[in-house]
Amino acid sequence: MPKFDPANILWYFGAIASTFAANVVVGQTGDAHRGIWIFLVALLFLAGAAALSALAFVLRYWVAAGVLTAAAVGLVPGVAIGFEHLLGVWPKDPSTINPFSNFEGAPFSVAVVTLLAGLVAFWLVRFGFVLLPVVVATLLAVQLFLPVLVNDPSADDHEVALLVTGGAFVVIGMLLDARRQRSPAFWWHVVGLVGIAEALAYYATRHELSAVLPEATPHESSWAWVAIFVIGAALLVAAFAVRRSTWAVFGVAGVYVTTLRYVVMWTGSWRSPLVMVFVALALIAAGIVLDLYGGAWPRALARPVGRPRS
Repeated sequence: MPKFDPANILWYFGAIASTFAANVVVGQTGDAHRGIWIFLVALLFLAGAAALSALAFVLRYWVAAGVLTAAAVGLVPGVAIGFEHLLGVWPKDPSTINPFSNFEGAPFSVAVVTLLAGLVAFWLVRFGFVLLPVVVATLLAVQLFLPVLVNDPSADDHEVALLVTGGAFVVIGMLLDARRQRSPAFWWHVVGLVGIAEALAYYATRHELSAVLPEATPHESSWAWVAIFVIGAALLVAAFAVRRSTWAVFGVAGVYVTTLRYVVMWTGSWRSPLVMVFVALALIAAGIVLDLYGGAWPRALARPVGRPRS
């Protein structure tokens, strides 16, 4: 299993950085000859990542092989875009379209192809990190498909879709956890909770955002702050029962940020940081209590009710 050690840090960082750099190179490649160079350069990078991954598997460097497979999946969009240039379906000037307001088949198909390629790659290598580009591509595909369901969707519509999609991803992660697939479940949890957090943060700050984003309608945001606190507290408590550190990270962030907002509103001046000192100490105390008893309530709920038959 992957461990937090120097070798893994280098492998993961190297794969992420090389994928990003390779995509930048592909993006800067001219689209002359109907995109043939975009397609060939992207395909060359993808083939190189796949070859290095296969070599790492032969040498039994499982983690390095897995992250290189994820890098290969991350290069699929460049290949797909280059191929669509060859077919003449990719927009000549992408800046003239808005795929988040009007449905565009070309970018949507790139997201779907990346999603499918990632699932095939995961089926071959069974390495959890490969699911990161899959989950991100799925999230993007939902946003790109939204104009089919909603005519000229607004920012609020996209945030609702993000909130629903994030919740669905967390459910998928929970289902994988139930099947003891904790490593594949991790990225569904992370990306899902990031989506939920971003959507709730948008609604919580929508009044302030309306000054700079015309599409952000200024509405009352107290409900969003309350939702952030409630969901954060629920995640924090449940994290000890399901042993999900990811939930605890998002949970404590939601509780702390919400508490900080209201403390600043109600106190101000030097009292705010003083109160937050006690809030932080309360979180430490809560961590001790939940560590001792956080896993007890699910077992208590699972106990049979009633007396055994004699």
